[in-house]
Amino acid sequence: RGLLSEFGIVMPQGRYSAQNTIDSVLEDAENGLPILARELLQDLSNKIQHLNLEVLHYDRRVSALVREMASAKALMDIPGVGEH
Repeated sequence: RGLLSEFGIVMPQGRYSAQNTIDSVLEDAENGLPILARELLQDLSNKIQHLNLEVLHYDRRVSALVREMASAKALMDIPGVGEH
């Protein structure tokens, strides 16, 4: 975020907002960003995408476990705990 601010680019916090901003920055050939910075951003974008896939994978595994466990199902019915 600090590196991008040197070029007048504001990077929001949060993985989804950051990913969208990175994609926009990489698409903008006129923003004055040096090639090395572009390469670093591309690497960061790839890592974020990979981590998002891992999070999705584990979310699905947890959901599958919850469906199999009666005690977990009961917890998911509690407001503020389950997906309400």
